[in-house]
Amino acid sequence: ANFAQRVLDSGDTDNHEEAKILADKIWGVVEDFASYGFNSPHGFSYAIDSVTQAWQKANYPYEFYEIVLQRFTEKGEKDKVGLIKQEMKHFGIKLKPMKFRDDNRNFTAYKEAGYITQPLNSIKNISKNAPDVLYEMRDIEVDSFTDLLIYMTENTGLNKTTITILIKLDYFSEFGNINQLLAIYEHFQGRYKKTYVEKTKAARRLEVLQFEEECDIDTHILDIVKYQIECMGYTNYKNPEWDINTVIVTAVERNTYGTPFVNLYNFNKGTSAKIKVNKFYFNQRELKVADIIQIIDLKNQ
Repeated sequence: ANFAQRVLDSGDTDNHEEAKILADKIWGVVEDFASYGFNSPHGFSYAIDSVTQAWQKANYPYEFYEIVLQRFTEKGEKDKVGLIKQEMKHFGIKLKPMKFRDDNRNFTAYKEAGYITQPLNSIKNISKNAPDVLYEMRDIEVDSFTDLLIYMTENTGLNKTTITILIKLDYFSEFGNINQLLAIYEHFQGRYKKTYVEKTKAARRLEVLQFEEECDIDTHILDIVKYQIECMGYTNYKNPEWDINTVIVTAVERNTYGTPFVNLYNFNKGTSAKIKVNKFYFNQRELKVADIIQIIDLKNQ
């Protein structure tokens, strides 16, 4: 009863019945761990680590997540980094979107502002030198995205993959929307080369500039969500106005028995869940990442 009251006090729920169910569930996990077959010194060491980190997370969440995110990023465990970022939402901690001209070389907590900045190298397939290169470019003055692309082509080693990912993550939003910049970049690649003579470069620059001025392409919110899932493995978009049963597939996997599991993200709640799917129905209509579906019914089996 005391533990259930603590759940109520935590603010996770204001329903006494839900609090009791949640308390029983958590206590069940504790009991399961207590019966695990480790010897006492080993179990004691793990218990101390667990309690210490739980205390740090509860009392100094910004500092805790700053260090944990940085550590797992340096270890290259990017899938775990994605899960930690989702967990931070429970504490009301936001990740500041990565933007051109910001310092995105490390995770840095800004408690007063309520967010943590994130490094570019926490994103899969971003070149290792990209954070430093882009930080050095933070004060550059250009009049167009075309001129920014020319500068990066002439003065940096940023490759096509890195630039494309940055565009898809809305990193260069000061120059236009995502689909617009993707179109400009694709056109630029076909028209401008570092090896061209200066006269040709000048002429090609004007061609791309004209294309940029005339480019009128919109980016739908679903495009943004799909780009986030493609590049980061998750999305942080949330809108309470969305149908509560509408979800997007963020991951698909099968276990050793071939049973399909899908990770679903709920736009309305901003939460994720891993769901087991009936193999027969899955094979009839195989789900893929970025598919948007409506949940009609869920059954415990």
